[in-house]
Amino acid sequence: MGGIPFFASLLSLIYLAIINPLFLVALIDKHAIYNFMWFVAGLLLGIWFAGIFIRGYLSVFIHELKHSALSNLVGNKFVAFKIRRAHGHFKYKYTKETAKFNAIISLAPYFFPIITIPGIGLVFVAYQTANYFPLLLLGFFFGNDLLLSYRDIGEHQSDLTEINGGYYVGLAYVLAMNTVITTILLAWVLQRKQGLNFLLFEHLKLWSWLTGYSWNS
Repeated sequence: MGGIPFFASLLSLIYLAIINPLFLVALIDKHAIYNFMWFVAGLLLGIWFAGIFIRGYLSVFIHELKHSALSNLVGNKFVAFKIRRAHGHFKYKYTKETAKFNAIISLAPYFFPIITIPGIGLVFVAYQTANYFPLLLLGFFFGNDLLLSYRDIGEHQSDLTEINGGYYVGLAYVLAMNTVITTILLAWVLQRKQGLNFLLFEHLKLWSWLTGYSWNS
């Protein structure tokens, strides 16, 4: 698994994983550091919670659910879903058009933030009435996802070893994707909407400089 679209996305992720942290430095001030501390507190709490309470059948279910969720998002047909205490299995049917997503579906359990995505709705609601609790909440949800992703990684996982290029290519994709997701969340944590806008416009400015193309034209 893993053709030209997969490796093109891998290169894009590596670029973002390197550049995004450099841009985030400009967002740091005293207020941003305070925001960051609340987020990290929630992150540690989420890692602890997932380590203690998300195990066995529930952990396997979430692993397979990540495969299923991403597969459904790209338009594949669900076939079978089996859960055991220590392992599980998910089957789907794909088309010629969706085959290019197979490698990413295989890697989904190691990066897809399936707890954080719905949790963002609660974060948004909390943000209407509180300043720092939403940061704690976001960190908690993302801490769960990070722990589950990290815990599942290993050379015994066929999800990773069956990628073209083998385990280390799959691992590079997962690490780059998680770095990108983390930096996007941190842009919001540090400066809220202004942080996300800053990240976007800095990339546009960089590509305008590299290509000589003006995005305002």
